[in-house]
Amino acid sequence: MNTKEALRCSNEARTLTKIAAAQTNSRLAQPQFEAAIAVFRELGNRNGEMAVLANLGTLHRREHRLAAALQSYDQAIALTKETNNPRALATSRHLRGTVLKEQGDLDAARRSFEASLATFRQMEMKSSMPIVLIALAELAALRGDFAQAQKLAREAEAMQPPGEKVQTRACAGHSPALPSRRGTSRKLKSSPMR
Repeated sequence: MNTKEALRCSNEARTLTKIAAAQTNSRLAQPQFEAAIAVFRELGNRNGEMAVLANLGTLHRREHRLAAALQSYDQAIALTKETNNPRALATSRHLRGTVLKEQGDLDAARRSFEASLATFRQMEMKSSMPIVLIALAELAALRGDFAQAQKLAREAEAMQPPGEKVQTRACAGHSPALPSRRGTSRKLKSSPMR
């Protein structure tokens, strides 16, 4: 395949990915994601393949196919290690942790979130750390360790630039609010993260 043809195929794969991501019907989106993966794989574009696998994992998660989501995220993680893409590695580990939490495997979820946080810390990506800290805080609350939950939530809030607030799943009604020091429940501040 010559360079011009490879570029055309790569652009087609990116277009397939965009179309698939915009689909509300997963039966239409999944084949488009899989076609894009095949094209990127044939071209040897590991970063493109990794990104589509992560998107496919999100599609599976949205459709409550958690085992398939984990498989996609694990494949994406393997590729991020191969391509030395630490940001994508940390993001994929966070997404993997979310699925493990939904499956009820809180210890594995914690390990995945901690690995994600360690990578973001190593890269000094302070804008990405609060969301992982909040995920860890939610896990701590689910385990009944409210002191640790509060500590992690405060750390996440402290990392936000002045005037911005931490976005949490609690504010969207997807998880319980974290308890306050006095044992009463309070929701964390929320607004979209940058």
